[in-house]
Amino acid sequence: MPILSSPAMAPPNLTPIQISSVTQEPERDKVEPYQEVTVRANVTDQIVGVGYVMLEYSVNGDSTWNSSNMIFNEALGLYEGVIPGQPENTFVKYYVHASDKINHHWVNEDNYGQYYVYTIIPELPSVAMLLLLLIFSSFVTIMVKRRSTKI
Repeated sequence: MPILSSPAMAPPNLTPIQISSVTQEPERDKVEPYQEVTVRANVTDQIVGVGYVMLEYSVNGDSTWNSSNMIFNEALGLYEGVIPGQPENTFVKYYVHASDKINHHWVNEDNYGQYYVYTIIPELPSVAMLLLLLIFSSFVTIMVKRRSTKI
């Protein structure tokens, strides 16, 4: 009958591959036409290590998914991938896919099946913004003058 030379120890609480903290830059309601979107995610695997991380995206409800490698950014400790710029009013959905080093476990982070989404906002030309500012400031000036003449 074998005898242990020391007490039996439980293995450390290790977890398989996990994806968390998916973010994008610029934020989803601030993406302008043809502006690249950088997606970042925290991806870990305490058992065998992270193998590959992919950013999968689709535009305008197309059933075709495009892939982009996500590269580990050592300074941030996060994986980063880029979605190329798209024309205005384009609807983009994406998710992050990762596998461990031995391709035994893989996981998708797809926002609970809803995907991460954004729509490219129309860009207001600088002339239009200047005109809006001019109209607004004229309106405020008129209102202030009317108020001061009533007193």
